[in-house]
Amino acid sequence: WTIIPYVSVYLLVGLGIWLLPDRTAMRRYFLATVFAFSMTYVFFALWPTRMDRAPFPESSMWSWALRLTREIDQPNTCFPSLHITNCALAVVAAWPTRWRWWFLAWSFVVAASTLTTDQHYFLDIPSGAATGLMGVALARGVLGRMEDRAVAPRRPAVENVLLERKPDGYNDRQP
Repeated sequence: WTIIPYVSVYLLVGLGIWLLPDRTAMRRYFLATVFAFSMTYVFFALWPTRMDRAPFPESSMWSWALRLTREIDQPNTCFPSLHITNCALAVVAAWPTRWRWWFLAWSFVVAASTLTTDQHYFLDIPSGAATGLMGVALARGVLGRMEDRAVAPRRPAVENVLLERKPDGYNDRQP
């Protein structure tokens, strides 16, 4: 049954995007996602961590969902957990809202389900969270610099030269 929280991460992400207040927040979220996913896929390519999965019970009511998940989510993309990366991004997106604690609790349930469904090892969880938070930090840095450039007053080159500070003792009137 823990496959339900495992796949619920997609609903968590959708709700996190829905709660974004404006275009700037949406731009930051999607850029953070691009950075975080890029870092994750570099790890997948350079250091493929394989998960040896136990056979799942055929008699379970949810065995079809686990089977489908295992067909889609191959066992060599474990470190860092992309599910937890998505959770971290969604929690950061929801943090300014009153739903922050629900998103955080939901993320902990998803984290537990990554272990109980044999999709990840424990270290995949903190590494996935760190990857998501690094993506957020990179997005804030990049967009912050872009916004600073857009807001900064622009002066003509001649005015820049005229407004430059002269060294002490320098006199413009000397020949």
